[in-house]
Amino acid sequence: MLNTTQIALLEAIKASLFDYTPKYPDDTDWIEVVKEAKVQTVMGLISPVIPIKDQSTNIGIANYIRLLHEQDQLIKLLDENRIPCVILKGFAAAQYYPKPHLRAMGDVDILVPNSFFEKAIDLLENNGYEYIHGKNRKDIALSRDIAYKKNGIEYEIHHHFGSYGFEIDDILEQAINKKSIFF
Repeated sequence: MLNTTQIALLEAIKASLFDYTPKYPDDTDWIEVVKEAKVQTVMGLISPVIPIKDQSTNIGIANYIRLLHEQDQLIKLLDENRIPCVILKGFAAAQYYPKPHLRAMGDVDILVPNSFFEKAIDLLENNGYEYIHGKNRKDIALSRDIAYKKNGIEYEIHHHFGSYGFEIDDILEQAINKKSIFF
């Protein structure tokens, strides 16, 4: 059984995503809804359709713009060096939100073909990106990505995306190499 806070949060999500008129419970505690929305990282999504405002939404929008700018800088660097790539996860998913800037973001995830991975990480390291964590550069096969940081933004550079038993890397690599057909 859902409690009042959960019902109000789900109503707000439906209203935001589907142009739906919400039916909020009369006894909704909006402070609790905001707390839960932050935990579920949907505060930005529901902020236009709830009766109270929270500054975290504006902070989230500013963060989105900052991350998008830094992502664009990295894509430009990769493109200039003829390293094919595609955006994964957060920014890719945000495009399906009614207002992409309202999706909570934490880092930038980019997939490069395995054959370009070493070139990509060398390029990052030679352009001010600092290694944070991930695989040992000498043993690429043990991890799907390696993480770097620049200008306060974390980047995960993936060379492998599929899970064990669900290999999709060949399909993704073909898509990366043919992305100009789609865009």
